[in-house]
Amino acid sequence: MKKTPKTPAFKPYDQHQMFLFPPSIEDMIPENHPVRIVNKVLDTISYKSLFDRYPGGGTSSYNPVMLVKVTSLSQQYLHKS
Repeated sequence: MKKTPKTPAFKPYDQHQMFLFPPSIEDMIPENHPVRIVNKVLDTISYKSLFDRYPGGGTSSYNPVMLVKVTSLSQQYLHKS
C-alpha cells in the first residue's frame, strides 16, 4: 500500500500582523535598527529545500522562515562572557 505524502502545517506567521497597541510590530523597531537589514537579507533567500524537508502530518510547526530569522538574530546578539 502506497502512502500519500502529507502536507506540512505551520503555525501562523505574519510579521506584519496588527496589534491593539502598538498598531504594528514594525512600530516597535527603529528605522535604522540592524534587525531590518537582517530581515531584508533573509527575505531574499529561497527556503524551498527547507520546506521540502518537513514531512507533514501531526500538529502545526513554527514557520521555518521565522525560526531562521530568530536564530540569525540571536547569533548576532550573543554575548560570550
